Amino acid sequence: MKYKKDEICYIIENNIKIVPVKILKYSAGFYTVKFLSKVGAIRLKEHRIFATEVEAKKALGIDMADIRYNPYNYM
Repeated sequence: MKYKKDEICYIIENNIKIVPVKILKYSAGFYTVKFLSKVGAIRLKEHRIFATEVEAKKALGIDMADIRYNPYNYM
């Protein structure tokens, strides 16, 4: 068990968004986590949970400095 109960961690949602979650419990290789930004909970394996937001960004593999937007994104 890597994460403790009531610890704040991060997950990657839909391969694009990093979301903060709270660890509720650990059972049979799965963590039950509660979303902090919305209502609900989910069970995930340990490799899907990250201790910091920086770790999650590295796993996502997107460097925000390399993203270029076109003018229509601002309308």
